[in-house]
Amino acid sequence: MTNASGALAPNRASSLFRSTIGAKVLMAVTGGIWVGWLVLHMLGNLQVFAGRETFNAYAALLKGMPGLLWGLRIVMLAAFVTHVALAVSLSNRNRDARPHAYVRKRESRTTPAGRFMLLSGLGTLAFIVYHLLHFTLGVTNPDHFQMVDAQGRHDAYGMLVRGFQTPAIAAAYLVAMAALSMHLSHAITSMLNTLGITTDAKPRLAMIGPVVTTILIVGNLVIVLGVWLNLQPDPGVISP
Repeated sequence: MTNASGALAPNRASSLFRSTIGAKVLMAVTGGIWVGWLVLHMLGNLQVFAGRETFNAYAALLKGMPGLLWGLRIVMLAAFVTHVALAVSLSNRNRDARPHAYVRKRESRTTPAGRFMLLSGLGTLAFIVYHLLHFTLGVTNPDHFQMVDAQGRHDAYGMLVRGFQTPAIAAAYLVAMAALSMHLSHAITSMLNTLGITTDAKPRLAMIGPVVTTILIVGNLVIVLGVWLNLQPDPGVISP
């Protein structure tokens, strides 16, 4: 049933998202929000190769718009919680629909990334928590977080450089990129299929998922490895 404006009535919308199809659509949408954020986040961090002034000016610009920044964080958090909750719900539905394991399990056409979505998802979750504690909240490495540049701004450039030049931190991010790569390689393709963007009638569009995944992973690896190898313009750290 629809209301006067033609929109789905609240109870109809609620029923839709309680259904398996509705849950998959909402999961695809929330996943798409995170893919978009990952692209923007990568592009922002690639500015480390433009130098300290450019990178710190960019960080200061974001910090100077708390309404936009916190609004974005709230949207991302809501999308993340919804995505995880739906993933758990759909997994439980699949398990409940087949309470007894197959006597002989036949391998399907699912890729290894598809079979290990839960594992790669948990690895990605652990990475997000660590990333927030590291660069956003300054909990894990407070000495990195408290640095300032010559203009008295938070030295986001120095924080990133010092972080990725620490072997254990760089290694943790590289492992995280492996988990993220596995998750995205299947997730983006599934998202596009669920939303009807890719179909058997449009085989060329099936390349969108692998291409986007490759761009994201290569871009983030360039940041970690580039800083680790001192390829950024200013390798120095101004203040401890």
